[in-house]
Amino acid sequence: MQTVVLKAPKGKYRVVGTDTFESPSPPYADYLIGDYASLDEAKHVADDKGAAMNLVYVYDATGKTLYRAGSF
Repeated sequence: MQTVVLKAPKGKYRVVGTDTFESPSPPYADYLIGDYASLDEAKHVADDKGAAMNLVYVYDATGKTLYRAGSF
């Protein structure tokens, strides 16, 4: 399993998905969705990709979680 870096590039927002369906318990499989220029765009993508058993997070350049979409 490849590790996803949570820190976004400077000035960007990183959207990362966490598939809780594939693995019934942690560690779950994280996957990079993309890096976006604005927080609003990153939130929109997260809302679009988030679903039941699929959590999607938005991170800043320090690795801080700014937003979460989807449900467990």
